[in-house]
Amino acid sequence: MGRFIKFAFFLLLGGFLYFVLSYHFIFLNSWKPYKLKKKNLTFEETIVSVPKARSIESILASKVLREAGLGEFFVSIGRMTESELDRIKTKYEE
Repeated sequence: MGRFIKFAFFLLLGGFLYFVLSYHFIFLNSWKPYKLKKKNLTFEETIVSVPKARSIESILASKVLREAGLGEFFVSIGRMTESELDRIKTKYEE
C-alpha cells in the first residue's frame, strides 16, 4: 500500500507542476486569476500581477507575455485599445 500512495502522490505532484508550467496566471486587482496559455513550459512570468498603477506598456515589454497574447487579452477586457496594442507591438518588435 505504501508504494501506491507514493506513486499517487508523485503523479498528482507532476500533474500540478505541469498545470502551473502551462499557464500564466494574471491577477487584475482581485484574487480571481485569469489563465493565459504559455507557449513553452517554463516558470518564466508564471504569476503576473497587474495593479492599476503599473503601466500596461511596462508589462507588455516582456517578450514572453507579448507572445502569449497578453495584449489581446487586455484588449478583450477593455484595459487598452487595438491602436495602443499596435503601437506597443511595433515599439518592441525586433
